[in-house]
Amino acid sequence: LQLKFRSDKILTDEEWLECYNCLIEHVTPNRWKEMMRHLGLREVDIQSILLDHVNFREASYQMFLLWRNQNGQSASMSKVFHVLDKMELRGCKENVANDLTFNGILVA
Repeated sequence: LQLKFRSDKILTDEEWLECYNCLIEHVTPNRWKEMMRHLGLREVDIQSILLDHVNFREASYQMFLLWRNQNGQSASMSKVFHVLDKMELRGCKENVANDLTFNGILVA
């Protein structure tokens, strides 16, 4: 599955939010923390966010936001897709990619 983002431009906040919504829809809660660890989020940050946010959907959003903020312009959905491959979540990756293609963030 070859993925390309629309014209290599930096994603807007709205597009990142759409990426998050697609990810949370397809990555199960028990794999979310693992995904964030693979993306480089520290365990102490993950645990702190979980303590601060009882609702897992909000906690997962805060983890995703922290990862984006820590990585700046080097944060990319390509990295997320690489991690999903590494975690052997190819079906999940394809579902997210299909959703993002449908929403115009990815081009086939």
